[in-house]
Amino acid sequence: MAKHDFHEKAFDEGTILKLEILSRYLEEWLPVFTHTPNMARINIFDFQCGPGQDIQGVKGSPLRITDVIAAARPSTKMASPRIVVHFNDIEIAKIDQLRGLLQGCETGCEYDFSSLEFEDCFNKCLPGMHKPGTANFLFIDPTGLIKMDSIVSQLSKLKLTDFLLFVPVQYVRRFAGKAEFQRYMPGMKCNGNFEDTPSEVCAYIQEKLNASGSSYFLAHFSIRKANSANVHSLVFGSRSPKGLEKFLRVVWNMSPNGETNFELSGDLLFKTKQLKLPGIKEISSKQQLFQEELEAKVLSGELGTARAVALFSLRRAFLPTRHAKPVLSDLKKRGLLQNVPPLGYDKVFGGEEIPLVRSASTGDNCGRAK
Repeated sequence: MAKHDFHEKAFDEGTILKLEILSRYLEEWLPVFTHTPNMARINIFDFQCGPGQDIQGVKGSPLRITDVIAAARPSTKMASPRIVVHFNDIEIAKIDQLRGLLQGCETGCEYDFSSLEFEDCFNKCLPGMHKPGTANFLFIDPTGLIKMDSIVSQLSKLKLTDFLLFVPVQYVRRFAGKAEFQRYMPGMKCNGNFEDTPSEVCAYIQEKLNASGSSYFLAHFSIRKANSANVHSLVFGSRSPKGLEKFLRVVWNMSPNGETNFELSGDLLFKTKQLKLPGIKEISSKQQLFQEELEAKVLSGELGTARAVALFSLRRAFLPTRHAKPVLSDLKKRGLLQNVPPLGYDKVFGGEEIPLVRSASTGDNCGRAK
């Protein structure tokens, strides 16, 4: 695949959005592990870091990462874990430029610099990712494609690891049927329309992780650049539903549909059918379909506990407190449900399961606490 150096020009709004998602998620992720007992080390990997800024001095991923760490450090205790940021770029000149930018900056973390091909750097860093008492965050932002099979296989073996992977969806859509492409993503097929490709990529990675016996929670967010039909996708993965909830909170706060920075075709059609009345809150077709499916599963008893509702919501890329709770409240208001349990993460996952209690007309308890 042909490569171009986008650091030689100003970052476009799509790149800025990608970097903003990275920063906001790290702001959520980092305090979890700086306050975790017996945590010895936190690794943050920026495998395609670039020189640290664009031609106009706008901060790239390295400086945004160190800004998050510097802001978080004053609130941590003296015994907080070591934070090591690994910066890699195939071009040594960019690493040298980044070293210069970071020299003398008080960020409260250690740096490790390298100039290797992505796969070589990833494999070199793997032993450190596996050490006990270590949490890892991986930002993988290639200008082209990477060999997904080998990377996913290694990710499946890591503990306490979150990743944010950039995928050039237009390459996937255009070349998925080519033999050369299959070297990077063997078995990848595109069956839907262009808007479905990010979901298909996410499902492909999920399938590979599942085949390795790994439990990861995935979501994706697509970015379309202004005046362009090209769509890029960020695939997020976490070992914990808490990580997924934090990522979804970030993207739902940045997008009306929590999935893209543009309107999906289904939403455009849906909006033409909505009643434009005062007090009627406009929602996406995606959200309405989710809420209808959730209601049906609760009433049938398939989802019988608060935890089941929360996990169902997160795996559908919705927030339990924002998108699922109104459904339960409406069911109670209509006399179909007797209780609306809390759906916040700590309440749902921090103790015993809380059953949903259906009214007599809809059956017994929706489920049993296990």
